Amino acid sequence: MSAISLIPYVLLCLVLGTPALDQTDPEVADDDVVAMIKAAYLYKFSTSCDWPDQMKKGPFRVGVIGDDAVFQELSDKYATKPVGAQLFEVAFLETMPDETFYHLIYLSANAGEKEWKAARKYAANQPILVVGEGNQALSAGAAISFVTVGNGTKYIINPESAQKRGISLGSTIMLWAVEN
Repeated sequence: MSAISLIPYVLLCLVLGTPALDQTDPEVADDDVVAMIKAAYLYKFSTSCDWPDQMKKGPFRVGVIGDDAVFQELSDKYATKPVGAQLFEVAFLETMPDETFYHLIYLSANAGEKEWKAARKYAANQPILVVGEGNQALSAGAAISFVTVGNGTKYIINPESAQKRGISLGSTIMLWAVEN
C-alpha cells in the first residue's frame, strides 16, 4: 500500500481521534483500510446526528448487513465508546430485526434488492438512519451513502431522507459530504 493511499485514512483519524496505523504494523490490505474508514464514518454519523429525545435512552444500536470487516472494525474500535449518554452496540444482521430497534442500519454493497426492501419497510416512519453504498443507495432509501472518489472513500447525503425520519444530520456530516 502506498503512503498516498493512506492519506485519507490518516486525515480522518486526526479529525475523529481514531488512532492512526502504526508504522511498525505489517502492511494493511486496501479492503481493511476501507473498512476502517467506513467504521470511523459510521461512528461519526452516530455521534454527530441528532435523534428524537425518546431515542436517546438505552443503548445506541448499529446494525451492519453484508460487511463483516466493517462490523469487526466497529466492534473492535468503537464498542466501548459512548454515543452521548448511550452505550454503543453493534450487531451483524443477516436480516432486518423484528423487534429490536436500531438507530442506524448500514447496508453494504453486498446487500441486494431483498435487503433494501426489508430495510425500507423496517425504517419506514421511524427515526432510523439508513446508510448504504453507491449512488443508487440514496434513491433506494438511504440518507447517507458511501462512494468512491478517486482512491478514497467519501459519502453523499440525502438530508430530506433523514429529516423525514426525524433525524437531524450534524453540521460536520453536511460539511464533509461530497456532491452527488
